[in-house]
Amino acid sequence: MGFCLRFGQLLDVLNISQNEFARQLGSTSAFVSNLATGKSKPGLDFLQKIAETFDVSLDWLVLGKGTLRGKPFLDPDGHHVVLLRVTLAQLAAAGDTEARRLANELLGNGDISKSASPARQALLDELAKRTQHGPLIAMLYNHYISIPDADERGNEVLRMALQQLQPSNKDPLASMVQSLKPSPSTSATTTVGSQIQFGTSSRMSGRDYHEK
Repeated sequence: MGFCLRFGQLLDVLNISQNEFARQLGSTSAFVSNLATGKSKPGLDFLQKIAETFDVSLDWLVLGKGTLRGKPFLDPDGHHVVLLRVTLAQLAAAGDTEARRLANELLGNGDISKSASPARQALLDELAKRTQHGPLIAMLYNHYISIPDADERGNEVLRMALQQLQPSNKDPLASMVQSLKPSPSTSATTTVGSQIQFGTSSRMSGRDYHEK
């Protein structure tokens, strides 16, 4: 996302006009308009003034790194790694024998199973079902964390979640093509031969397991 897009997002979050933005910074409406369209580029002093006046992260404003307010950015891959393990721990704590077995294997207490037993397959399917919305959670967190008002932030998250989880009425062929596209993230869970990798280390075996 370029500076112009980030600048537009900033105005949306602040809910002010270009004229008001210029007034608060002691600038001109023409210069701010040129910033919004990319005709002018801000100097360091002006960028610092934006950051100080509106509590905006310079890293985000200049480089697009992190979030608008500089609050912690949720790494989607790392979030999914944690979500998978917490879910596995929940199943193990609830008495799932296969979950306990897999947890022990991952912790190095025994070799990781090389066969896709029915019990292991059922566990993998359950993990996939319970963690399928992990990427969506990370995306919504990162997208809306910059909204300062907690109620407004929650409402925006709910609106987007409802939109994202609506049944799709897309063309069947388009849906088939979409389902064949590679996952946008390959570092959280990647199938390599008969092994499944969680994060950066090899984990468990079974049939191909692709996060959605």
